[in-house]
Amino acid sequence: MKYFLQSLILVGFLSVTVLLHATSINDSTIELKIPQPVIADLVQKSLPMQLDTSDYQMIGGIITIQRITDIQLKDGALFAKAWIDGSNVSINTEIAGHQLRLNVGNARLSFNLRSEIRYVQGSRLLYIRPEITEMHTSGNQSADQLQGLLASLLSSREYPLSLENLSPLTVNTINKQLLIHMNVEHVLVKPGKLVLRLSPHISEQ
Repeated sequence: MKYFLQSLILVGFLSVTVLLHATSINDSTIELKIPQPVIADLVQKSLPMQLDTSDYQMIGGIITIQRITDIQLKDGALFAKAWIDGSNVSINTEIAGHQLRLNVGNARLSFNLRSEIRYVQGSRLLYIRPEITEMHTSGNQSADQLQGLLASLLSSREYPLSLENLSPLTVNTINKQLLIHMNVEHVLVKPGKLVLRLSPHISEQ
């Protein structure tokens, strides 16, 4: 996920297509707008992604996000549809004080989700809190139970992503080499785009 966010910023900064539009919002800050199709493409290229369930004792096996489609960016949140595959999945439960393991085997699940996105200024951390808004039930009791547990797993936590600063741009003058550094000051989710506010400063090599 760290490299996904680094790629996102790099693509947004270096792309010369008309889809990207960077403007100065004051004398010292640059606002970079990355459109929804670019975000959707980056999300697809970051998959498949295996979920860490090691601290969630009710689910065993390998859980992998295979696809995320229908991505829409709105104020403060990302909306999408996700497909998850489970391999050698088991559900651990307790009945009358006895620990039981229900072997589900392999399962494919899909659901709609809403993910709130917030950036903590100065921390270089982007936090994503997913929430499942609609589950597509299969009629299979074990798979539907697994789906409910996954909803609890995903919606009960906030996922921090490290957001590194951009690599500096190099400018060569007659007798000096200058570096233009771009620090990420803020990240905003707006309808149809992700907005990065960057603070540039210059140093000598």
